[in-house]
Amino acid sequence: MDFLDLLPFTTTKIEATTNTGQLSTGTGFFFAFNSDQQQSYIPVLITNRHMIENMLSITIKITTKKNNMPQIGNYLPFTIELNKRYVIMHPDKGIDLSIIILAPYISPHIKSLFIPYLSKENIATEKELQHINILHDIIMVGYPDGISDEINNMPIFRKGITATNPSIDYNGRHEFLIDASCFPGSSGSPVMSYENGMVKDADGNFTINYGTKLIGIQSKTFLHNSNGKIVPIEIPTQVIPGVITSIPNNLGIVVKASCILDFESLLPPH
Repeated sequence: MDFLDLLPFTTTKIEATTNTGQLSTGTGFFFAFNSDQQQSYIPVLITNRHMIENMLSITIKITTKKNNMPQIGNYLPFTIELNKRYVIMHPDKGIDLSIIILAPYISPHIKSLFIPYLSKENIATEKELQHINILHDIIMVGYPDGISDEINNMPIFRKGITATNPSIDYNGRHEFLIDASCFPGSSGSPVMSYENGMVKDADGNFTINYGTKLIGIQSKTFLHNSNGKIVPIEIPTQVIPGVITSIPNNLGIVVKASCILDFESLLPPH
C-alpha cells in the first residue's frame, strides 16, 4: 500500500463526553514518537487542546488487520478515560494541541490493529516548507459535522489551498491559513501538502510523482457573526440544530506541524 492508501487509517473520529454528559465529535490522528530504545516507539493520538479539554472520556475506533492488511469494515472501539497521567497539553497555552498516550489502552490488542502511524519523517522540514508557498494544494482528512463512512470506519477527504505562506507565522503565532471548508468535527484534522505530477524536492529537483507532507493541524475558523463582524473561533465540536447566527468564510487557522515536536521532551520514560 502506498502512502495515500494508508492515509485514511492514520485518523480516527473522536467522540468525546463532556463533564455535563453532552457528546462532541472531532478528529485525531495517530503519531509515533521515537523512543530512546532501539526499534521502539511511543504511540500517541494527536488532536486539539480544545477538543479534549474539560472532557471526561473519548471513544475511538481502530480498524483491525489480517496478514498485515486492513480488514475494512472490521474495527475495535476503545473508550479512553482522560487520565491526566496520559494526557499532555502543549506547554504553550496559545498552541491548540494535545496528545494522548495510547499504549495503556491499545497494548493488549496491538497485534490485531492496523495503525499506520505518522512520524517525524512525515513532518515538512523548514527546507521543505520553503517550496510550499501560498496557493499550494492541501488535503485535510477528518470527520466534518461528524460525517464518516461508518460501516467501513473511513474518514472524509477534502481539498483546499494554502491561503498564507506556511513557513511564515501568521500574526506572529505558530499558525497559517488555509482556504478550505472547516466545519464542526474538523478539529484535529491533519493538513497535508499535496503535489500530483511534477514534484519539487527540498533541493529544488523535479520528479514525476506525488508528494505529501504533514504541514499542520486544523484548529480554528473565521466566522461572520450575527453583527456581520468576522471573528476567529475554535471550530465547535458539537453540531446543534437551530437558528444559524454565524457563517464560516472558508478560511481555516492551522497549527504548524512543527509544534508536534515540542512534545518530545514531555513524554514519560518508555
